[in-house]
Amino acid sequence: MNDTFLFLVLTSCVFSEDMNLLSINYLHAGAPKYWYAIAQEDSGRFESLMESMFSHQANACPQFLRHKRSLYSPSLLTKAGISYTTQVQRAGDIMITFPGCYHFGFNTGFNCAESTNFAVPEWVPFGDQAKICMCHPHSVRIGMRRFKALLNQFEDDAFTNDGRKLTYVEWAKDFIRSKKKMTQKQEVWDETPKVFKKAKPFTVEVMTLSSRRNNAEKKPTGKRKRKGKELEQDHYRLAIPIKASGLKPQTRVICLLETDKNVECYFRGSIVDVVERHAKIHFSGSSRNEDVWLTIDSGQLFVDGGSTSNPNA
Repeated sequence: MNDTFLFLVLTSCVFSEDMNLLSINYLHAGAPKYWYAIAQEDSGRFESLMESMFSHQANACPQFLRHKRSLYSPSLLTKAGISYTTQVQRAGDIMITFPGCYHFGFNTGFNCAESTNFAVPEWVPFGDQAKICMCHPHSVRIGMRRFKALLNQFEDDAFTNDGRKLTYVEWAKDFIRSKKKMTQKQEVWDETPKVFKKAKPFTVEVMTLSSRRNNAEKKPTGKRKRKGKELEQDHYRLAIPIKASGLKPQTRVICLLETDKNVECYFRGSIVDVVERHAKIHFSGSSRNEDVWLTIDSGQLFVDGGSTSNPNA
């Protein structure tokens, strides 16, 4: 996410950085840039305002502002009571945006600028709250559980025996080397030719739910029970290893996903779209903004072979 641009007079539409990361922008040379930034405490009100003004885009994608196609006049923000700040960036100036901060602006002429995203430990709670555009499989994603586990492990192992603190790069190299050594010790080499067998279908216990993760463990509230908001057993079903050649929309599939309590379960769904070896999955009873993208060869995706009464089939 490191980009260098040569700009003509260009307007930057309103957006916040992917995964609520911080950003740093350096203007190497050329005409000044004008920046507008929404106050963090007004981000929620600003999102509601943009949803009301661009309802057609909001209906198509709840994270439509990540498409960077919408712009709103600062004078209208003032009328709406939404706080914002302005800043002129000239050659040699550095601009830093904070996590979850919406910003936009324009260039007054030709210039050359460079920008990149970065994170600090204080960013982690903002990364946990970040939402992702599901319109395309290549939206920027960071596995926060894995990220936090590595961060905690780094903080535990960062100091050497002589008291020197390792940088993350030094620690990561040592971590990879140690994993390779462990793998080599565990490997048993066989001189006989390998025989590759075709993967066979297998039976799995399938669960049903409305919200794939956030609502997986929540109980229904109110007098009327909300259908599908609990994690419930469905049936034992046949999971067939998937073939990319036969993959198409409307195919019923079984997905292996992780719940909030780090428990992996199988769920039923159907394919909505296929793009570059990625399949977009919709789960029955859930909303469209809860669809997920999975890579075809991830090992998490199987064709639904139907119900089976024999758990050991």
